[in-house]
Amino acid sequence: MLRRVVFVVGLIVHLSLVMASRAAEPADASTAAAPAPSEGEAAVLAALQQPTVVDFDERPLSGVVDILSHQHKLEIQLDNKALTDAGVGSDTPVTLKLDGIRLRSALRLLLGELDLTYVARDGYLFITSKTEAESMLKIKTYPVRDLVTPPIEWFPPDASGEPVGKDYQSLIDLITSTVAPTTWDEVGGPGAMREFANSHAISFSQTEEVHEEAAEMLAALRRVRDQQRAAVKALPAEARVEQAGQAEPRTYVYRLIPWPRNAPWMHYYTGAMGGGMGGGMGGGAYSLADEGADSQAKPADSASTAKPPAEKPASSPKPAADNKDPSSAPAAPEWDTQQCAEWTKELFESLPSLVEPDSWQPRGAGSVRLLTGALVIHQTAEVHQKISRFLAELLPMRVVTSARASVPVAWLPVPGPQLDWPHEAELRPAGIEAQIEAGLAQKCDVEFRETPLIAAMQSLADQGHIKVWLHHRALTDAGVGTDTPITRSVHGVTIRAAFRLLLNELDLTYVIRNEMLTITSKSEAESMLSTKVYPVLDLIAERPRDRGAPAARSVVRYHMVGMATSGHFSNYQSLIDNITSNIPPTTWDEVGGPGSIREFANCGALVISQTTEVHEEIADYLRALRQVAAAQR
Repeated sequence: MLRRVVFVVGLIVHLSLVMASRAAEPADASTAAAPAPSEGEAAVLAALQQPTVVDFDERPLSGVVDILSHQHKLEIQLDNKALTDAGVGSDTPVTLKLDGIRLRSALRLLLGELDLTYVARDGYLFITSKTEAESMLKIKTYPVRDLVTPPIEWFPPDASGEPVGKDYQSLIDLITSTVAPTTWDEVGGPGAMREFANSHAISFSQTEEVHEEAAEMLAALRRVRDQQRAAVKALPAEARVEQAGQAEPRTYVYRLIPWPRNAPWMHYYTGAMGGGMGGGMGGGAYSLADEGADSQAKPADSASTAKPPAEKPASSPKPAADNKDPSSAPAAPEWDTQQCAEWTKELFESLPSLVEPDSWQPRGAGSVRLLTGALVIHQTAEVHQKISRFLAELLPMRVVTSARASVPVAWLPVPGPQLDWPHEAELRPAGIEAQIEAGLAQKCDVEFRETPLIAAMQSLADQGHIKVWLHHRALTDAGVGTDTPITRSVHGVTIRAAFRLLLNELDLTYVIRNEMLTITSKSEAESMLSTKVYPVLDLIAERPRDRGAPAARSVVRYHMVGMATSGHFSNYQSLIDNITSNIPPTTWDEVGGPGSIREFANCGALVISQTTEVHEEIADYLRALRQVAAAQR
């Protein structure tokens, strides 16, 4: 009896502390898009955002810097030593004519031709080589609480009101695999990224350009998330089945894992879990009704006849490969099944009084039956959630269950019927890139007879009111000059199609980058990838189950209580596989190509780093999927 009192009092104190710590955490926190710069750095970044006009013809680099510095009231310094090491002098001639774009984009185009870059310092801009910039990494801390916490619109809180757990690692993996993926320490690059959960932040050291790209991607993720939140809320009430079946009783088995006889259970961590699950659990599975099969469940009868999975004898240690004396191998742990049985009995007797007391027999429909080392519990999904949370806190990593993680979601009526669903979140500057895309979609009529390449490209761009830029260094490396003659007659096709037709003959392509349509070589385009965020929640959300359909029976394997499991959105991989196998398959990182594609479930999105041409194919493919789904409604 005394043991029972100590057990219950301990649980009450433990749960009180946990709930108090949760109450202290704010329910919601606004998150800035990027870390705040210092006063001097803020002035530099503001100048980079200003529109500029440049018209240089064979002007020395130092003269170009002086003009831009005066024009934008910005201190600009040259790293003379680094420039000399890179084979560039202050007297290197620069020819450049641009207008209507930001100083940031103009500098990237100008310096890119010389294989240089810039670093924003406290109060001035430093022009240096790309190699030297990698030794001038800047550490910034980004608030990401809103991105690592799943939105409640499609991942609502569990029964206790606590949101689904925060996932920093997915966000870190997303950034390092899509934003300058060769520059991170995991692959030998200079940059490093880490989380700091106490501040709800990620911090990383990187070059100025990579920081800019990462900040833009985080902003795009937030736009996608907010757009799809609004789209879900706008759906008719009958189209959203939230927390479907939460009141329907289900029967699940909870089994305790034995721990080593001579080790306190609180010190028995994942390292021994494999043996515990293999030896104690026996790796078994129960054949249980799927969700929705509660009409077939009979807890009073089925529980009394249920049998736990057969115990498998612990396997004997194998001799070492080098034929050493087997007796020198560490002895297999002895599992304390008696202690496990005692805990199971305590839970059997105490659980109904600790978790939703009114929901158990005789006042409610819930019931619990005791087996050897296991509990068979018949309850609603909501109470099962509370039981799982209770057991995860009381016995972390010690309980397995056949119950799938029950995460209610906002279902969409069918995958992909909403043609007005948000299609894409453009990275900054969205307005200018959108204008270029709109211009490429216009029809054109052109006649070229031995027309120099530069004139042909400008003529075609003028019809779509597009700013065009020829990447001279890349064209030279590809053996193509700006005066290379073009002969072609094109009528009634889009400007996009005309560009592709003319450029393919010269093994060239275009990319939308730095607010310009840049004409470059195909090999160089692979180093000028752009990262885009595609909202795909409508394409990957599962359909609600037809409640009138017969319940299928399946083998439900164990998973650890309290450990995250795959959620309802299981179609990301199917969509990813379709894209990577149908849209230039040789261009993806899995087969050695430059492009990457990753899911980010917290925003219901795919984040794709690819060339402009491949992005255009992806957009067309996703549009076609939505049209096909809509046509079959």
